Amino acid sequence: MVRVSHRTRAAQRQVAAGLRSEGKTWVEIAYALEARRPGLNSRSAMRVAHAWSQSEAAEAWNRLWPDNPKTATEIGLWELRRPGFATLDKLARLYECSVSDLVADLGVYRHLDSAHARVGS
Repeated sequence: MVRVSHRTRAAQRQVAAGLRSEGKTWVEIAYALEARRPGLNSRSAMRVAHAWSQSEAAEAWNRLWPDNPKTATEIGLWELRRPGFATLDKLARLYECSVSDLVADLGVYRHLDSAHARVGS
């Protein structure tokens, strides 16, 4: 698991808090964090956008789904390896975003569809 220094984590939280105070959405904040720190994946960025540690994300999960408790370790594993759709759906609710926002680090290939260029024309 990749460890982030306290200074970096504090700086990320400060950026996230500043953007949120400007009225930015969680998704906009996550994208801004990803742009500032290459290698930060979509699920990690969304958690950091909320200024949560993995433990805090697990606590928030456990408040929503007390019958299905999770740990910081599980949150971390989901950040390293993409979880299944049911888990992604719950994470999207937890982070107040779309499932697609949590896998935005995957490729987007719509441009390969010949009909895509005509959309919006």
